Amino acid sequence: MTKRQTDDAYIRANLLAWDEVAPIHAQHRQTSLLERFRQPGFSVLDDIATTQLKRLGVAGKNVAQVCCNNGIELLSCKTLGAARCVGFDGAQGFVDQGIALAKAAGQDVEFVCCDAHAIPSDYHAGFDIVMITIGVLSWMPDIDRFFSQIAKLLAPDGGDLYLRTSLYLADV
Repeated sequence: MTKRQTDDAYIRANLLAWDEVAPIHAQHRQTSLLERFRQPGFSVLDDIATTQLKRLGVAGKNVAQVCCNNGIELLSCKTLGAARCVGFDGAQGFVDQGIALAKAAGQDVEFVCCDAHAIPSDYHAGFDIVMITIGVLSWMPDIDRFFSQIAKLLAPDGGDLYLRTSLYLADV
């Protein structure tokens, strides 16, 4: 088996595991998150993350979040004034949770179910900021392959990668 085949098998197994955990996550957190996102201006981002995103000029910019889970950070970017927001995740259960949270928040945020290594080309070159948050990188068997996909999302005139690898969420 080649490294690519091994990596692809790992990715498939990982995505299956996330599909299995999505309903458990929803059972424990979705009701509370729905209530909180119904509150105007609600954000899960702490002061540090909020300040960093504001420095990037998130207001009015197109933002993608790769491996977004239920999209709570992306929804919080929308609260900060981001323009188009699209979240990509490989588990349909988490995408469905994100869609429900966006509806509760009254926010126009798109969620797409796909492998991070196979984001549809319709989304390439469409984002000023691409966000990757805690836990994502540890699941990537080939970091160069992953970041080559991330680079495809950034606007042709350049963009920013927002990478946050430590916990920063408000109490959710």
